[in-house]
Amino acid sequence: MENWEVALIILFVYPFVELIVGFFFNYRIYMISKDQFFTAALMGAVASFLFILTMAITPLIVVALTDGEQAPWWIILIAAFATAIGNFFAAILVPYVSKKVGHDKKIKAKEQKEKNNEH
Repeated sequence: MENWEVALIILFVYPFVELIVGFFFNYRIYMISKDQFFTAALMGAVASFLFILTMAITPLIVVALTDGEQAPWWIILIAAFATAIGNFFAAILVPYVSKKVGHDKKIKAKEQKEKNNEH
């Protein structure tokens, strides 16, 4: 495979992978309440680690697909861009899906219940 073919594969595959993985982590962070800040921070760190792991694996994928050719800098840049786009759309989808599923109402009801219990 040529470098540009590998770049096209990365450009179309990475956003979808990051959309799925990023959506999971962003949704979990979104749903965690304020009193579980440490858990939310930990999940954010895991999501960042997965992003860095993706960037570290990219040169290996390029070498495997191009019969041993070294990954040029622009393919790594395309991979980072594609991953960021996938994560961006995952972050946009989280509040929308939360409203559709009804989790926002559950969170507000829980907060209201806690507020009533305090008084």
